[in-house]
Amino acid sequence: SSGGAQDGPLVSEADFLAPLERGEHPAVSALTREIGEAQAAEIAARTFSAPELGLIREAPEGAARQVDVTFTWQPPRPDRRSLAIDAAAVGTRAAQARLAVSRRAVLESARAAFARWAVGALTAQVLAGRVEALEDLSTRERRRAEAGEVSGLEAQRVALAAARARSELARAETERTTASALARVWRPDLPSGAVPELPALPAPPPLPLPDAHAHPRVAALASDLERERMLERLSGKVAELPAIVAGWQRQESAVDSFDGAILGLSWPLPMVNRGRADRAAARARVASLEALLAFTELEVSAQREAALDAYTSLRTAALAGRGAPSGVPALLDAANASFTAGETDLTDLLDTLRSASETEVDALELYAEALAAHRRLESTLGDP
Repeated sequence: SSGGAQDGPLVSEADFLAPLERGEHPAVSALTREIGEAQAAEIAARTFSAPELGLIREAPEGAARQVDVTFTWQPPRPDRRSLAIDAAAVGTRAAQARLAVSRRAVLESARAAFARWAVGALTAQVLAGRVEALEDLSTRERRRAEAGEVSGLEAQRVALAAARARSELARAETERTTASALARVWRPDLPSGAVPELPALPAPPPLPLPDAHAHPRVAALASDLERERMLERLSGKVAELPAIVAGWQRQESAVDSFDGAILGLSWPLPMVNRGRADRAAARARVASLEALLAFTELEVSAQREAALDAYTSLRTAALAGRGAPSGVPALLDAANASFTAGETDLTDLLDTLRSASETEVDALELYAEALAAHRRLESTLGDP
């Protein structure tokens, strides 16, 4: 069948994307690593350190023997623990924002593949119609030439035009087949005869556009900055609570033995420069993130305005271009009738056939550019 034959179930963009939006695709599942690691870090921050079990046996020759069984536990400083938990929670929030950005990128790639498939199928359909018209004309002119009604040169000109149209159709069929295969990377469960429906061009979003702070890229950086500021504060809290040591001791000698409880403290003393390097590194990260956040806000705002202007212009032109080919069938019928009646020559008819198909193909290419502009606009808006 021809590239544009409607010989299977029609698939809309929403149907195509539905499993991906539900996360039912390896490309989406692969994005969950960072959020999982962030959640694991939050669990670790909330988890108390495990106690240590110690066993010491002393048996010097000619002296009493001693066995110590101890448990040592280092309790966390409440303010350090609370700050570490808060920092880990903010890290999870940052990972969630980056996950939203990554999911958007995956969906945009899938939408691009679907749009290429839909435009390729319609382009092949248009060129298949042109080939059919030229082959009918070539058959008719060959019979007229055999009957001596027209010169053989005219029949050869139509045959050459039909051959060129078949070449263009072959290239379009190759593109359609390639685009279909790429689309099935995202939806391998589609039926073999599925036909893509050309996506609509939604109206541009109303002004004013959402604030740049709401974009997931900006939100992720803001959370990263908040976390680093917490870690900077945490690096300044170098003193630790004493470790609690408890256990049991037993001493035995040749004449007597006794045992009893052990209770004590083990307190690490902070050195003068302890944490200095960590604080310096944290301050550097904070300064870098502050600058990056400010730049990203400016970049997102500028990209939104540019993307909105580009999409608005392309959408208007694409919708007008899609409406232009509606009069093509009547034009072709009129041109054919005029040629048959001898009112126009073969050159005019071939030019009309070529111009009609080129107009339809150009309109599809412009529509594809508008679809790409809409994807860029949605990416700058950060919509889920």
